[in-house]
Amino acid sequence: MTTRSKSPVVKLDPKLYREQLTPALHRRFTHAALVSLGVCYLEAIIIGPKDSWIWTWNPIGTAGMRTLLLFISSLAIETLRVSQLHVGARTTAFPFTTFLRSLFRPDTFMTFATYIFSACFFTEVYIWSAAGDESLRLTIQPKPYERSRINEKPVYLRSVAVILGACQAFFHLYYDYGRVPLPATKTQLEADAQKKQGSLLPPALQLIRDAIRPIAAKAAFRATLTAVASPLIYPLLFRECAWSLAKTAAKFTSDVPKVSEPPLIPPFHFWIIIRSMSIGFQLIVLWEITNTAFNAFTTAEPLKDGKPLTSHSKNPNGALMLGLRSKKEVPKSFAFWELLHITLRFSARRMTIFEELDNAGAPTWKRYKTACLHQVQQIDSRIAAWKRSSAARPKMDQTAGSTSLVKLPRMSLAINNNDILTSRPPPNSFTELTARQAGKLAKSYGQSPDWTPQAKEYVKTGFRKLPKEFRTKYDPNNLRQPISNFIRQFLLSPLGQPFRQTFSRNACAIVFGSPTGNLGVVLDAINCLTKLLVCSLKEDPWGKAQADVSEVICVFTQTIEAVEELLQTLPIPRTDVYFDDRSGRNVEEVMTLLKCLSEGLRELIEAFQPYAGDIGLSPRDLTMAKRAAGIEFGDDLYD
Repeated sequence: MTTRSKSPVVKLDPKLYREQLTPALHRRFTHAALVSLGVCYLEAIIIGPKDSWIWTWNPIGTAGMRTLLLFISSLAIETLRVSQLHVGARTTAFPFTTFLRSLFRPDTFMTFATYIFSACFFTEVYIWSAAGDESLRLTIQPKPYERSRINEKPVYLRSVAVILGACQAFFHLYYDYGRVPLPATKTQLEADAQKKQGSLLPPALQLIRDAIRPIAAKAAFRATLTAVASPLIYPLLFRECAWSLAKTAAKFTSDVPKVSEPPLIPPFHFWIIIRSMSIGFQLIVLWEITNTAFNAFTTAEPLKDGKPLTSHSKNPNGALMLGLRSKKEVPKSFAFWELLHITLRFSARRMTIFEELDNAGAPTWKRYKTACLHQVQQIDSRIAAWKRSSAARPKMDQTAGSTSLVKLPRMSLAINNNDILTSRPPPNSFTELTARQAGKLAKSYGQSPDWTPQAKEYVKTGFRKLPKEFRTKYDPNNLRQPISNFIRQFLLSPLGQPFRQTFSRNACAIVFGSPTGNLGVVLDAINCLTKLLVCSLKEDPWGKAQADVSEVICVFTQTIEAVEELLQTLPIPRTDVYFDDRSGRNVEEVMTLLKCLSEGLRELIEAFQPYAGDIGLSPRDLTMAKRAAGIEFGDDLYD
């Protein structure tokens, strides 16, 4: 008897999706670098000499050389962005917590070093471009018979560059410039793209054009602030060190005295302050446009020649599956975005998801459904974990409190050690009889239960009939402990912002994860599941997808109920001084998630309610799903 050998399972190459995404990202980095190169060319013309109207702008001459040198400052920032590329938004409890976590990380030191290098290199090119200006030379010779001495004006400008680079690095870390702001809700992008089709500029260049005015205003404010604060910071922190370094460098180019002290009057002249402001403005404009161009091109749709990125792969669905299961957030985010494009726009590619029954050992639809549903189920897991931790916390507090009890002195008589089973002797006087009857009456009231089951049920029924606003306001979990007026005023001030623990940050941390959360991936997974299941009614030739409809509806319903319960029961932090009792629990990101889940649930119910019995959806599950989706039962469409 011969046995049939099993066909070997073909494993997917882990590099399949990276082979498609990495070249696309390289092209986008190149486009962003070209925009920065154009800004460097304009600034090279501005800082260059104006002695000839031809060579001032001619890229073949010194203007082109200055452009390439200035581009090094921009390229350093773009390299930093590539090394710190991430998608998720911060969800830590306190902004100060984020600061402590990133204080001694290598990325923090790399950020400061990169911005300081970029600022110093830009300043060196600026000083070199003004070689004809004797006021910016490192050494000056006041009279022919005097020895050369160090000029403190260029030393001051270089110190201002260090201050400016450190300040911009702080803003980079504080505002999380390393994050690529992928759009969370992508279904609206189609309508927005159709509105902008009449424009001659590509979408990325339109974003850069719209950001020019805010960038100019931001650069002017920061440059002015740095120019005003530098005369105060320079003498205290930089002057001695910068002077010694300048004296060491001057010995190689000129004959300066070995003993040379800084002049008594610092070089805080009006024109040197204006120069420092000009350098700061041009530097910040270059940095901000570099970051804006990087974001604009990187957040472009995952398409190549109008088709999904994986269309050119030898196994398109398998390559995309690897992106969906990736542990890194950048490939995963682009993979879910690409799957959403396939679901909404490319019907031929969408049909292959249902037709492929064996792609590397498993049906393609099952793989996609599992990856998308996993993103939704993780929300339930995180909420359940938070409930377990919050329920265990009071028990730990009670245990800790029981170990620290101190016995108080006895305030009553000692316990009677006689035989308690022996009947008490009858009273011998009227006083003893009265005392015994009074004791029996007191015991009858004292030993009776305070809350009978019937009384508890009455109280619960009455509490349920109260308005929802009243129940939410007077729920014990929602009552905040008061804080002192001094602490409250400090938290209300800008200095207290890093120490505020807000309700919205806590809710996002629980729902989307911590220390970073990615709302866009969850929304893409929900939309993909909904659209694919609805399209399966006409495009699934084998009918395999309909068997998973009831599971998806139940998961969506459970997630909506869990998130709504979390928003109602999550305690309000004492430091959330700006919390609004009326709308404070409507967290924007979480409400966007609930809206997406409700809309998806409505579409699934509308499409599959006629087949509820065939797909295994019980009447109870259907009723709960309608209630979670906000469907009125009186509507004839759903009855």
